[in-house]
Amino acid sequence: MENQLKKSFFGYSKKKVLSFIGEMDTNYWEKLKAYQDEAEEKYKALENEKTELEQKVLKLEQKIAELEKEKETLKNKSDDVSAVFVDAKHFADDLKEKTKAEEQEMHQKLQAAYDEQAARLLCFQKEINSIKQSIRESLSAIDKELSKKHTFCKDTKLKFNAELSLNKTFRLAENK
Repeated sequence: MENQLKKSFFGYSKKKVLSFIGEMDTNYWEKLKAYQDEAEEKYKALENEKTELEQKVLKLEQKIAELEKEKETLKNKSDDVSAVFVDAKHFADDLKEKTKAEEQEMHQKLQAAYDEQAARLLCFQKEINSIKQSIRESLSAIDKELSKKHTFCKDTKLKFNAELSLNKTFRLAENK
């Protein structure tokens, strides 16, 4: 930090300190924006995947409905084909169970991904708050130091002027 901030006659230059803090703030916001963009892209990708899976589930449910209708048609045509209907029902039930299991599994995966992203965002927020607090503390310390330096300069100036005045008085007294 000392290499980046050049000292003025009475300590660090307030303008350069503020410029340095501004650069730190800009870097911080750029990183935060990149993290937010990355999280948003991942969220959109998960949403797209969820939409695709929902469409697949709808298609499978339509398929199940079609199979149920087909089963009823075959049952009405002949009792001899009833064994086929039983098989079709088993197939439809198995397919339904498989679809539900896949849907539950995908829902769990999506929820886990969502929870992970939410946890990351919470971590980022905590990190941001920590950095903000650190910057506030740094600014407060800098302000206190600048105030001390300013007071010291005023006192030194007053002492110098008093000594100068005394020197003039003594010289005038010696000259008389």
